[in-house]
Amino acid sequence: MINGARRVIHEQFYSKGWLSQAMNNAFYHYCSLDAFLAIIRSKEIWLTNIFCMSDSAEHYWLRKVAQDVLRRRDSSSAISEFVASALFPKEDETDLYCFCMSAVGDSLGQWRGYADDGRGVAIGFSIQYLTAAADEYCGSGLLLEGVVYDPGVQQGKVQGIIEHVERAAEDDFVRATLLSGKLPKEFSGLCAKSQIWLEAARCKNAFFEEEKEVRLIYDASLDHKRSLGEPRYRVRKGTLVPFYALSLSRPNEYPPIDEVVLGPKSDREFNEPVVRRILSDNGYDVEHLEVWSSEGTYR
Repeated sequence: MINGARRVIHEQFYSKGWLSQAMNNAFYHYCSLDAFLAIIRSKEIWLTNIFCMSDSAEHYWLRKVAQDVLRRRDSSSAISEFVASALFPKEDETDLYCFCMSAVGDSLGQWRGYADDGRGVAIGFSIQYLTAAADEYCGSGLLLEGVVYDPGVQQGKVQGIIEHVERAAEDDFVRATLLSGKLPKEFSGLCAKSQIWLEAARCKNAFFEEEKEVRLIYDASLDHKRSLGEPRYRVRKGTLVPFYALSLSRPNEYPPIDEVVLGPKSDREFNEPVVRRILSDNGYDVEHLEVWSSEGTYR
């Protein structure tokens, strides 16, 4: 029986043909060998604050789309006006965190951009493990989502959010509650804004479409139980970067890592047995874990 999260993965990726026969069990995180060692030894993956990602338009992209959609709407409403004014607040902060992967395990652009120019690896995290983790923590704000690149789909998402919230605001109970002062008048606008901000974590410029990105998205503001603990910090290029850690050693019926792909510039003969040994020494079942090398001839 395919659960809800697994069904979404099938719809978003398998139906698009993004996963080849050899790559249909994992989503891939491209990284340097240093990052690989850190992940394997700590048995953690780090979800980084979305404003600290490499895309300069990260999270702003859909908010700009939303701004354009609201500007073009035939009729304005108090909700639309509130959302338009709230899309780019003076203090731009968010509790959204992401761990980025790809549906493709051997991509030249990603070897160049994220894996030490092809000297690193792509860690193939088991789709079953990731969907089970997302299911377990879904009530705490953890989602597994495919990134949306199509501008028309992005505009449709914004339009749908605004229309849904406007219809809800016409509900007799909601309207009576708003008028009684039990809820702020901006309540409906805040609902629309929060939905757009969450959608913004899974929408990007079509320029990045070849990455076929998949994300674990964590909304820390929804996690009142602190399921992933307290935020932690690391230093990158002179900046303190906040992140949350998701344990890979937490009991789950599926192994967390399905395969490891060595980059096209990797010393394959030396690194392949060493990677296997490192995985084994850190408790990973190498008998059921594939280690293979990029087919690329990039040097």
